[in-house]
Amino acid sequence: MLWPAPSGFSRAEVIANLRHFRPVTPFGSSYAYNNALYVAAGELIASLADTSYESFVQARLMKPLEIPCFAGEVPAGAMANAAEPYVQYQGKPLRVDRNRLTGKSPVMAAAGGITCNSEGMARWMTALLAGGKGVIAPRQIAELWTGVTKMRVSAKERERDGTSHRTYALGWRIADVHGFETVSHTGTLLGFQSQVVLVPAKGLGITVLVNGTNTRARSAVMQSLLASWLAPDRSPRDWIAEYTAPAAQSRQEPKLPETVDLPLEAYTGTYADTWFGTVTVSEREDGGLGLASKKMPALAGAMLPRSGHEFLLKWYDPTVDADFLARFEPGPDGTVVGLRIASTARSSGRMSDLKSYIPPFQIGQTLEGGSVGEILESNNNQFKPGDIVVSFLGWREYFVSDGAGLTKIDAGHAPIQAYLGTLGMPGLTAYCGLLEIGKPAKGETVFVSAASGAVG
Repeated sequence: MLWPAPSGFSRAEVIANLRHFRPVTPFGSSYAYNNALYVAAGELIASLADTSYESFVQARLMKPLEIPCFAGEVPAGAMANAAEPYVQYQGKPLRVDRNRLTGKSPVMAAAGGITCNSEGMARWMTALLAGGKGVIAPRQIAELWTGVTKMRVSAKERERDGTSHRTYALGWRIADVHGFETVSHTGTLLGFQSQVVLVPAKGLGITVLVNGTNTRARSAVMQSLLASWLAPDRSPRDWIAEYTAPAAQSRQEPKLPETVDLPLEAYTGTYADTWFGTVTVSEREDGGLGLASKKMPALAGAMLPRSGHEFLLKWYDPTVDADFLARFEPGPDGTVVGLRIASTARSSGRMSDLKSYIPPFQIGQTLEGGSVGEILESNNNQFKPGDIVVSFLGWREYFVSDGAGLTKIDAGHAPIQAYLGTLGMPGLTAYCGLLEIGKPAKGETVFVSAASGAVG
């Protein structure tokens, strides 16, 4: 709803649409950053102050602290010296035209729409480190800097910075670095990056501003400056080398048929979503298909057939750097009745090395997960061709098994997909957990803490 810019959503729509997203963890129980909630906070300020968020920040913070920055519209004189946003594209810098500063206030202003410079950031840091300079009460700064949600400390952070704890406070990240408590945050808008680190005990504030998208470069500069101030006796490190990742080896992608099950015209039409609005799939001049979002104009691209009813979305704007998959849903009669769109960079709890009840996915190995399939050939007397089985042996079209891990099911009792849900692990876990272990009695209140997951 906010990115890639420009957004066609209003702030009211952004906030209203949050009702359609279910939290994956209980509120406040784990770190879950969400820019849309900053938009909500900005509108709360506007409602309480009876003025716009931009006007409030400009009048109550920028003006009294004499900060030459802008929360809303930027005067033409200041725009004359505005930085241009860039990204690396095919080995060369490419200007991100859709994120150029226009002097207008964006929808996401409260989440990252302050237009500022090094002088302004220096004055802002000085005010915070000086206890608010009579504009912000010291007790309010203390509240802003009090950790609320625990964050993970990586092995690298322990070794590099001596960090033992990290928390998220009210719009700030709190961590100990080289024995000093630090207050920090980063900012990224494609083509622009920033990072602020405050060290109250030393009266130190550092801001890094970059008119390019390169997280490693930003981090290398900040680490170099922090180490020189907080750990001057430590042996110097080549921070650029440490943050320069080795070139990724190209991996052979599986060859797909590059054809789909229906004629291309069968997929054309307008598809509506409760919160995202409409997207239109239409034929292109070259005979292929294209997709365009009504609310998010940057989300327009070519649809490349993959297999079945699936297409790969290649955005026309090269700075929208995440490919998406579009999967059409056929109805009982074979005609298309729906469309689902998802990023190919989807995350999962098993796509990291965090400690969990189940091991992470292994690079180069078949993704594990529940599946249902049909026996095609068999030399095992426990199974015969045509048997329907469920397993946890991976998501793939075909595989050979000695029978271990396969369980026959009766496809006549229920749709076979039910054996991955209500009649499978989630349903059986819920049934046994509630009735065999929980054993609720009449008059008791049952609290289902896993309601955000399949078992709940």
